[in-house]
Amino acid sequence: MATTFLRRASAWLLALSLTGCTVSFHPMGMGKPSHNDHYSADWYGQGVPPPGVNPALANQGRPPMVMPNVSSNDVSLMLQKMSAIEDDRKTMSGKLQQVEVQMREKDQAIVQATYEIQESTKQIRRTRDEMQNWKQEMDDMRGKLRNVERENRQTLETVVKTLESYLDRDKGGSTSSGPRH
Repeated sequence: MATTFLRRASAWLLALSLTGCTVSFHPMGMGKPSHNDHYSADWYGQGVPPPGVNPALANQGRPPMVMPNVSSNDVSLMLQKMSAIEDDRKTMSGKLQQVEVQMREKDQAIVQATYEIQESTKQIRRTRDEMQNWKQEMDDMRGKLRNVERENRQTLETVVKTLESYLDRDKGGSTSSGPRH
């Protein structure tokens, strides 16, 4: 169990270190440091050594971190896994960019289609208005044409009656005088 924990911990530490993260460990183990410890928790990260510690000795650096029970095979396996994960991340990033480009293109197509629909709707309204105007004009023209036909019929009837009356007069007067030339 401890070996599994150490492998997992080392894998995480390796992953963190490869991504540029830093992790600080207390060199004396997981417990609380003693008062005589030069690397006390109060001193870590603050840049000031605890009282009674020679600053020249405190600034010599921390001892290197040693990972117990981690083989080079485990490290290489983790590196391979991390490499595969990084490749997958790059692939997914590329796919995401492609999807974003497609989405932008589709958004532009939607905007264009919306504009075209609006323009078509305006044109249809204009066409309907023109057709209504033409229909009204045709109705007005039909009414005028009926009035003209009625007037023409009345005029023709008047002309025909006048001609008939002339013919009737001529018939009555032409029998006695003879034909005229």
